[in-house]
Amino acid sequence: MNPVIKFLADILRTGSMIQIGEAENVLLTTGHKDFFNNICDFLEKNKSKNLYFCADVDTRDPMKSVTKDKNLKHPLINRASDIDISRKGYIYFDFDIRKRVEERGFNISDSGIKELAGHFAWMLSKKQWFKNWSYMVYTGNGLHIYYIDEQATPINTEYFGIGYEILRRKMWNILGYQPDPMCKNPARIARLPGSFNNKDKPKPVEIVAKQDNRTKMISIIMRLGEAEAIRLKDISDFEEMLRETRKRENLYNTDELIERINRLPIINEIGKDYPDWTFDGKNFWRNSDGERACSAFVSAKHPNVLIISDSRWFSAISYKGVGTYLYRREMSSMTNGQAIEYFKKEYNL
Repeated sequence: MNPVIKFLADILRTGSMIQIGEAENVLLTTGHKDFFNNICDFLEKNKSKNLYFCADVDTRDPMKSVTKDKNLKHPLINRASDIDISRKGYIYFDFDIRKRVEERGFNISDSGIKELAGHFAWMLSKKQWFKNWSYMVYTGNGLHIYYIDEQATPINTEYFGIGYEILRRKMWNILGYQPDPMCKNPARIARLPGSFNNKDKPKPVEIVAKQDNRTKMISIIMRLGEAEAIRLKDISDFEEMLRETRKRENLYNTDELIERINRLPIINEIGKDYPDWTFDGKNFWRNSDGERACSAFVSAKHPNVLIISDSRWFSAISYKGVGTYLYRREMSSMTNGQAIEYFKKEYNL
């Protein structure tokens, strides 16, 4: 079987459709009925184009509304948005390898990017959640890593986005390359294998590695997303209550405790997460490979604050700067109450 058709057949689920087209123009929508005839004919006629696809598209009528431009020979199907996807059966992580390498002052060839897929596969093989990938696709400038689920799972868009972001950051930590955060959108389109990346010069989009694996990745994403959404809601409620209490009384009985926690050396907590790091006493750490961490203590006014700038070592933290209390809370995904109890126990406060 044509590997591109096999790829699309693996992703297509009963009761949903695949859309294929250019970035702003859907050229084909197909479900299981006549799938092979539709795909074979379409790929033959459009093989030199810059094509994208989106699967798991619902069969609801609003998605199939067409343009009212009567001058067009063929009506245009609306591209699916997140609301047109209620179940997911696959996800992918998008790595722009060339951009990341060039940002570091180096160059990488097309063959070098393809060879990196083997390194990624080896790194992921050691990680329980990530080892059962299904496809790796060379996109012209990077790699897409696909995970295809055993079955399509109902999704909540909020939980899906939060859960995907957690896995994206874990993937970043494992591989050292940052995946595109926009792929947390359920209807995110992806380059179609067998077509061409035509941005600069035509480069074939190719499947460079595959495994006959299925996962439960969507279920994991949904569980992580729901738990993190609840944690963030609890924190938001706590902080709102704190603000209201300050307004009424200008005092809150844990303020002093949190201030005492933030006077504890943050380097002690970082050392628990990265015991092999060495700190230069001023701004930076180096890991066991001699690599410099993108983090620093800065300012005489705030000497115990960790400044975070696009750092894969601290990707669990979404803040640009954290003190000792917030560092531990976020790195360990604790609630406020759990963080306070942790410091009371660890430091006899």
